[in-house]
Amino acid sequence: MSALKYWLWLTELPGLTNQTRLALLQHFPTPEDVYYAEAEEVLLTEGITREQAILLENKNCAAADRILADCQRLNVNILTLQDAGYPNRLRNIYDPPCLLYVRGRLPAFDDEAAVAVVGTRDCTPYGVSCAEKLGHGLAAGGAVVVSGLAEASTPRRCGAPCGPAARWRRCWATARM
Repeated sequence: MSALKYWLWLTELPGLTNQTRLALLQHFPTPEDVYYAEAEEVLLTEGITREQAILLENKNCAAADRILADCQRLNVNILTLQDAGYPNRLRNIYDPPCLLYVRGRLPAFDDEAAVAVVGTRDCTPYGVSCAEKLGHGLAAGGAVVVSGLAEASTPRRCGAPCGPAARWRRCWATARM
């Protein structure tokens, strides 16, 4: 099984919080080590409950297989928290996502101004208008605009420029928590 599959297994496992995943990744070197760990060893992880250790006994990787296939079909790359390309500014926040799904070229987030677009899946025409103005202004000023890729946050809906020089188009990233 590929290393990425273990990351997907861990992040898609129902019932675990991101903080639980991060604690496991501090205790174990890799998600593969978490996958093969005995319950007693998992319980040595700070903050892990017996109920959470039981959740980790679910070794079903069907969701991971589906996600890998979808990412390949859609030309989406997955960055793990341990990858060198994972942005340090994001890695150093309190609750960093374990995975980033990236479509396009990931800008040098640690060196450039980046703005995350967070919105609703069902925005009003007024909200679309405001997002368009804000997105165009930010991108025109040199900011890299990052989206969670909800329908209402697509580049057109959020006002990012969609021409050949669009900085939005070179990076659509979303985090799975």
